[in-house]
Amino acid sequence: MNARRVKKLGTACAGAALLTACAPAFNPAFEETSPLAPRVQAAVDANRVYPQWRDFPRSTRETPAPAQVAERVGGLQQSSAGLAADVAAVDWTVTEQAAAQLTRQAQAAAVPPSPDGFTSTEAVEALAQRLRERAKAPPPVDRRLPTP
Repeated sequence: MNARRVKKLGTACAGAALLTACAPAFNPAFEETSPLAPRVQAAVDANRVYPQWRDFPRSTRETPAPAQVAERVGGLQQSSAGLAADVAAVDWTVTEQAAAQLTRQAQAAAVPPSPDGFTSTEAVEALAQRLRERAKAPPPVDRRLPTP
């Protein structure tokens, strides 16, 4: 228990020492005899005051009255309700032709290809050769500059 207190005390002392070491950075001193000293001091003095709200330009837009805001919100809600009614009125059913086509496509995709499609070893080798020829990379492009 005492070890924890000692650690906390040591941490607090180290933190205080670090803050004390940084204190001169917040109040920097500069050489008074420097030729730039008056200009630096003038720049510091000119920027020492924070801007006031009265220094900012007023907005040219007028703030809408609460009644105008309420009217706009009501208009948006009405148009949203109208859009929802239009969407609800759409017939979202699939036609019989489209359903039949989707069913045929699903049935065709579910059937694996027949192993009898290739009647011989030569047909399989011919297919493999065609696929190898298609998989060849194109010839390299000559990127050298032409010699004059």
